[in-house]
Amino acid sequence: MLDIDVEELLDGRALALPRHDSLLLRRLTQPDFDVVLGFRASVVASVGDPEILRLMPEEESYVRESLNDQNFAIGLFSNHRLVAYNSQFWPQTDEDLRQLYIYDQTQGRAAPGEITYAGGVMVEPNLRGTGLQKLLIEARQRAAYSVGRRHHFSTVSFANHFSWRNVITTGGRVISIYEFEDPRYGHTSRMFLHQSPNPRPLADETVWVDPLDIAAQRRLLDSGHVGARFRTEANRIQIAYQREAD
Repeated sequence: MLDIDVEELLDGRALALPRHDSLLLRRLTQPDFDVVLGFRASVVASVGDPEILRLMPEEESYVRESLNDQNFAIGLFSNHRLVAYNSQFWPQTDEDLRQLYIYDQTQGRAAPGEITYAGGVMVEPNLRGTGLQKLLIEARQRAAYSVGRRHHFSTVSFANHFSWRNVITTGGRVISIYEFEDPRYGHTSRMFLHQSPNPRPLADETVWVDPLDIAAQRRLLDSGHVGARFRTEANRIQIAYQREAD
């Protein structure tokens, strides 16, 4: 468990991290807009694959909204330089859920004030694989829990193995497929994941599928399964679909 003072993080104080002496964790606000905008563009360009990571269609509006006081964005800094970033949206009403395009996916699972909807975690290319993404996921969960938002939802590309594995490792389950039209890239499908404070037990029967086989996952989700685990066999990643107990 990440050992941080959540109240100080919410108040905007920079926190030193155990086992990460060179890094500071801090809440991001509107004065950080230019830094965050440039960082996001740099990371997306370094990935070079819109199926894994892309900017938002209304990127500047998205970043400004993520930095508003009613939402929550955090960054990791090394020598005063932003090296990792994550944002969360904290809806208050059903209309907020509709504005985020997650109303249908969240119905029956949590009230708006219990929900946090996570934007993608971005990490500087030369620091990928060092655990910073998982660290930010844990930090955002701690912060959201402290204000009563115990249901975490997120969308992740099927091709982005690093991200969806980290979400599943920290308690997430694939509960549906999120589909939308991107004006630059056309129709897009994403995993929609839920990290619940009270996950239901899973049945023993397991179906392993390729994470890029969207059709197979759609069939399993439609039949009441959720994606809850993963494995690597013969250099191939697979995701496990199981039924949740009644």
